[in-house]
Amino acid sequence: MGLLGNADQYFHSSEIMRSFQSIINLLRYISCRVVLLVVAITSLTACHKDSSTASSEKTEEQADSAAVKFYRMRMQGDFDAYVANMHSCSNMPPNYKQRIVIMLRQHQKEVEQNKQGISDVKVLRSETHDDGKMVNVFLAITYKDGSNEEILFPVVYDGKGWKIQ
Repeated sequence: MGLLGNADQYFHSSEIMRSFQSIINLLRYISCRVVLLVVAITSLTACHKDSSTASSEKTEEQADSAAVKFYRMRMQGDFDAYVANMHSCSNMPPNYKQRIVIMLRQHQKEVEQNKQGISDVKVLRSETHDDGKMVNVFLAITYKDGSNEEILFPVVYDGKGWKIQ
């Protein structure tokens, strides 16, 4: 019993209590910093997710607008600009691009003969793929003869802007 009676004085001595208090204060300081760090990381991650969601919606809208703009280039006979915006033609030689322009002109003549031309183009819906880098835009084409057609018009983001796939 004498040993246990003396143990109390060692456990409650002022020197040991100060050491424990220093350790407790250090743990409080560290845990407070860890909690702040976790809150900051969580907040930044949440903000990043929100902005990427908004950016993907904006990206799809931009892809839709680009698809309509490109198709209107084709409607209006601006085939050189249309080919300049074709991703598949970006590294092709000029004679290849010129052959594409010739084929587009021929197709336009057929549309003029068979359908009297195109009167309107509008977006029906879009499907985004490859983390927003590729969008299948479904366009409604209205011909001057009153007929309609739905076409798939894929566009790709090349890091600078939208291009015709």
